[in-house]
Amino acid sequence: IVHGKDRSEALNLMRDSLDSYVIHGLNHNIPFLRSILDHEKFIKGNITTKFIEEEYPTGFSKDYIDITDNDYKFLISTACSIYCQLRRDLDNIDELYVELMDE
Repeated sequence: IVHGKDRSEALNLMRDSLDSYVIHGLNHNIPFLRSILDHEKFIKGNITTKFIEEEYPTGFSKDYIDITDNDYKFLISTACSIYCQLRRDLDNIDELYVELMDE
């Protein structure tokens, strides 16, 4: 639960809260919730109890997420920061190796 001086501030606080969650090993709906917070109708408060049914008629897909250049900049800088911290903390850099495979 977040509180802001107006709807816009509260939505921004909720986005920040959702973006700061890190959950490993479990399925969760944070990308879906984040997508709702970015939806124009939800931002304007122009919704009904049928919002999800009307706006996501075939269900949610990560394809709904509009990733911006600023998102990529944030992700890259975050990944670099985490890598540098891990590199400082690990005795053996080979522990960081991860093989990425095409699915």
